Order: sequence, then C-alpha cells, then structure tokens
Amino acid sequence: VKDTKPKAERPAGMLDANASAKPMTTLMIRNVPSRYTKWELAGEFGCEEVWDFLYLPGVCGSKANHSYAFVNFTTQAGAVRFLERWHKKRLSRYSAQKPLNICFATTQGFRANVDLV
Repeated sequence: VKDTKPKAERPAGMLDANASAKPMTTLMIRNVPSRYTKWELAGEFGCEEVWDFLYLPGVCGSKANHSYAFVNFTTQAGAVRFLERWHKKRLSRYSAQKPLNICFATTQGFRANVDLV
C-alpha cells in the first residue's frame, strides 16, 4: 500500500545541518524585496535568535539590494529555529510578493563569511 499522506515540507538544507559534524550556523535568505535595507531586515527579524553577521549585498549605484542575504548565528540551534520560523514566510514591508526561501549557506561560520566580504 502506497502512503498517500502529504509529507511535511522541510526547508532546504535542514537534513544536512542535522547530519553534519561541524555546526551549520550560516543561512542564505532568498527573495528579500530589493528595497529592503540591512537595518530594515534586521528590524523585521528581531532579536529572537543571536546572530553575529548579516550581509545584504547592494546593487552598485542604486539603493536596491540583490534580493538575498546571509546571516550567521552563534549556534546551530539558533539557525535552525530561525529557518523554521521564517522559511516560506513573507516580509511585511514593500508588499513582499514572494515568500522567503531559506537554506544553509555553502560558506559556514562568522570568520569564513567576514573573510569573503
């Protein structure tokens, strides 16, 4: 008998984080509305989890951003809670049309991210 129950949707990268020996603390957030600033984004996310790095790259010669951001948390548990809270949610400003798409980033950790910026 084939199981016809819908499977619970898990945010991309969730299984990788739980199986990794090295803590997964950095998330990539896609579909950030292009008018958001780093400060607006930080304010929207609040202080529920402790992060030490937020990077929202901007478009040269414009006030727009590239519609993605990276955020590093101080613990893997904090990153997972944030992912579970915000994945597939819409931001409140600027009539956000697309839900956020959040996954674990390829580059992990505060130092590794700072070295890239």
